[in-house]
Amino acid sequence: MEDDQHFDGEILEDEGIQEEILDTINQLVESGDAVLDDGNEDLESEEGDEEMDEDVPNEAKITLQYHTDAVYGISLRETEDSWTIGTGGGDEIGSVYHCTKSSLQNDEQIMIAQNPKELQGHSDSITSVAWNFDHSILATGGMDGMVQLWTPEGDLIVQLQGPADSIEWLDWHPRGNVIVCGSEDGTGWMWNNKGLCLNVFSGHDGPITCGRFTPDGKLLITGSRDESVKIWVPTQGTTQRNILGDLFHQAPILCFDCTDSVILSGAENGTLRLSNYISGKILSKYENHEDSVESVQFSSVLPIFTSASLDGLLKVWDLNSGQLRSTVLAHAGGVVKTKMHQSEPLLYSCGVDGTTKVWDIRSSTCVRTFQGHKRSVLDIDISKDGKTILTSSDDQTVRMFQWS
Repeated sequence: MEDDQHFDGEILEDEGIQEEILDTINQLVESGDAVLDDGNEDLESEEGDEEMDEDVPNEAKITLQYHTDAVYGISLRETEDSWTIGTGGGDEIGSVYHCTKSSLQNDEQIMIAQNPKELQGHSDSITSVAWNFDHSILATGGMDGMVQLWTPEGDLIVQLQGPADSIEWLDWHPRGNVIVCGSEDGTGWMWNNKGLCLNVFSGHDGPITCGRFTPDGKLLITGSRDESVKIWVPTQGTTQRNILGDLFHQAPILCFDCTDSVILSGAENGTLRLSNYISGKILSKYENHEDSVESVQFSSVLPIFTSASLDGLLKVWDLNSGQLRSTVLAHAGGVVKTKMHQSEPLLYSCGVDGTTKVWDIRSSTCVRTFQGHKRSVLDIDISKDGKTILTSSDDQTVRMFQWS
């Protein structure tokens, strides 16, 4: 890759490159009519205690408390009249739990102490759980290097084997029954829902920590502890582009998000990189976090992206200018994961402090805080309308919160 010009949070001064970047970004973002207020770069501390109270109030509508170890992965399935919750934990067991929406309309809290349908077969912790594009198949991935596919009723469809080490993540194709995973052994694997291995992606020199299909499903992107991002042609199993080098991350890559041609990546040393994965150009670099970047998100409704870190900070950035708009202390002890609403300017976060929060990214204000977990929240999922939130925790529970 050719050396690229780069900058610290500002648009490149070369007018030709600046115009190219702005044209690219403007094509990717639906700006809408909402405009951010002037950002406040001073740290805004949100409510929260570093130590969790053992008597913390449980605001969850549903609490699943049948796992006997931390629950690492969850995924939420919604139909017109019901919810199905998929889970996976350190006890090597997964589950599917069904409930009707009508059963949640009263004020009573539902506590489930017995696993209604165990998903068995893994020989080590289940770390990843994901429904496919039409929510007809649930996938579980474990530290045993195995991926298993299940029906919504919890019946095993097929076991997918190949990786020699732990499954780091799973991702379904956005429009088909094809699933891909990344492994600690540095390889990626892609199968169809019949169990046929379609391709193996080899080339990383370290664990593949994050990955996903591009929005159109035509490319696959992976990030690794080898400090590189690779762009793959899934049908061929070949790399189209490698992004790495002195201008890129100088630490393991932990997370990324992508649009139609731009990728935002976060690394263990607190750095961010904004890159065009079609051309391989590094568009900007940021060195703002004091600890590992755990989650990054693009907004689909505003020209905004966010970054969240184990330093506890949530940062909101203006995509058009590249400027930092605001910084808030989101979670004492660190932010674990975030998830962006797909049709509203809302971001959902969970943290080491056991809380789950909803943020208005236009003003960087916390509009709701949910309590219930007594230890770190490890995973989060939301309904399409964003009014139902599913979380899992190191406290061995899964909780569903609802708000209006």
